[in-house]
Amino acid sequence: MNKKLYKKFLLSMMIAGMVTSNIVPLHTFAAEQKVHTTISQETIHNYSLGPEGFQDVLAPAMSNVLVMDSYAKTIRNQQETDLSGISSLNSYLRANMLKHQDDAKKNATYWLDNLKPRIMNTNQNIVNYNDTFQTHYSILLDAIDQKDTEKLKTELEKLYQSILTNKSEVNELLEQLKTFRNKMTADTQNFKQDTNQLTTILASTTAGIPYLEQRINGYNESIKKSNDQIIAGSVLCATLITCIIGGPLIATAKSNIASAEREIEILKAQISGAQAEIAIITDAKNKTTNMAETIDTAITSIQKMSNSWDTVAAKYNNLVKNITFITPEEFAFIKADLNTAKDSWQDLKNYADKLYESVKIAEKEEQDLMDRLLPSSVQYFYKPIHNAYTFEIKTGANAPNASYKVMNLTKRTTHNMWSGGPNASMWIDQLPLNLKDQYAVIATVNGMDYVIYKEVGENIPGANLNGTYQLFSALNNSSVIDMDRSTNNVTLWSNNGGNHQKWKLVYDSNKKAYQIKSVTNGNLILAWNDYQGSSNVFATPNQYYEEHYWIVEDAGNGYFYLKNKKNSRYLDVTGSGTKDGTNVIVYPFTASNNQKFKLQRLN
Repeated sequence: MNKKLYKKFLLSMMIAGMVTSNIVPLHTFAAEQKVHTTISQETIHNYSLGPEGFQDVLAPAMSNVLVMDSYAKTIRNQQETDLSGISSLNSYLRANMLKHQDDAKKNATYWLDNLKPRIMNTNQNIVNYNDTFQTHYSILLDAIDQKDTEKLKTELEKLYQSILTNKSEVNELLEQLKTFRNKMTADTQNFKQDTNQLTTILASTTAGIPYLEQRINGYNESIKKSNDQIIAGSVLCATLITCIIGGPLIATAKSNIASAEREIEILKAQISGAQAEIAIITDAKNKTTNMAETIDTAITSIQKMSNSWDTVAAKYNNLVKNITFITPEEFAFIKADLNTAKDSWQDLKNYADKLYESVKIAEKEEQDLMDRLLPSSVQYFYKPIHNAYTFEIKTGANAPNASYKVMNLTKRTTHNMWSGGPNASMWIDQLPLNLKDQYAVIATVNGMDYVIYKEVGENIPGANLNGTYQLFSALNNSSVIDMDRSTNNVTLWSNNGGNHQKWKLVYDSNKKAYQIKSVTNGNLILAWNDYQGSSNVFATPNQYYEEHYWIVEDAGNGYFYLKNKKNSRYLDVTGSGTKDGTNVIVYPFTASNNQKFKLQRLN
């Protein structure tokens, strides 16, 4: 066997964990003098400058990151429930369950935004140490050739300090991961209690709950097994020999995960009411449980990384302490080991770079999918043909087939659209839109949810309602808010299309409210007459007082409430009358039709 081939074979054995990297390859000694054979194996082990077991650490650490990412992204994007479908649930339990959902999402986000980058950084430190070692290599070599113990000691101490810094960062990360594990464990316990309580409450009133839970649990167990296979496959692929096994194992596992997630989404789409509520909670329980278990394996990997830095640090420190006692024979050994360590650290860097490239490819694939899913347009507008305000999106030219839904993240409500591919328009008529609520468009591909659009209501194109309108009363849908041109008093009147019945809504971002201006005279604005206890509404010159502003609130079915900014009372048709000239006032909220208005946009 030639030296080159033998070296490759040893490298593959080393990466597979069959031999450790600090054992110097036999061919390295072939060129050395026979005096080396007198050096004890213990001395060789104690003075080795190469990496110690890092190959066995990197692959599991990276695969754990990918699996944790999968769980965290699913939890973060998962549909929430406000539990409104369960009337028998008291307010205390409901509030707790809502908080548990929110806590789980925050923890998932913390993993993605904080812990994952820290793990990637500690992995990168192993790679960066190679650069440090290579920089010091020539100086170390000169010191050995010159048998300059002080120079050699100085350079080794610099490397030792770099190792201690890396070790410290890993240990800090370990503590953060353990704290995070405790939070995840609390999430798991909370969701288990939630599902147990819901099952108990619903057992006597809702049929099929045990079977529903069994199916959700079964699909999630399949996902867990597949993620375990991804970890196992990544470890196999860490070797040069067995990736032919690990690669297909990973591919099959990913396919099984997508299939199980798709089945969960199909199941959720087929149920409603209390069953839908418990399905969401049960699914969240499974995801947090599996994520908590995966963090344990991640901690084990990082602990091994810490142990490896400990071992390397101990050997460098041992050499530094004994440098003044080095014999000529040991100088020759250190030189041989230095050359081997140089190659070993470089080999480790090359191996790690391939792992990082795999992660980057996976992340790029997901980012490419996200880019394709981004809608080409989103708008909220009045659609005359439907006589309703409509939320509409249009998919991009390269969009994959996906199913879509809109979620009010503030109110925790979901409004399903339908499935579509590229250049597809889809909408929801009469979507309740509150300007201060946050909304998200969710695309589901192969069972995985992707947030492709998120915005506060007032920032959705068309939703700020700037424009010219007639304000139709919900009392009869034919009478409008009218300004008396002689007195400027505001009343309800049959629609005649005159400018005194047309109003221009202008949003003020500082006030976070609208001014409603008369088309007849742009300086006259709809206002509460805040004088001597009056509740009357009139058109008055604009002086930008608080009572000159209105907050638009969705009333459902295409209607809106107009709440005065100063006193939080609502525009109200007196006594629910519909005769021409019925006075308009501000009045405490009643949710009655005399406080609801349809904003009919003109032109």
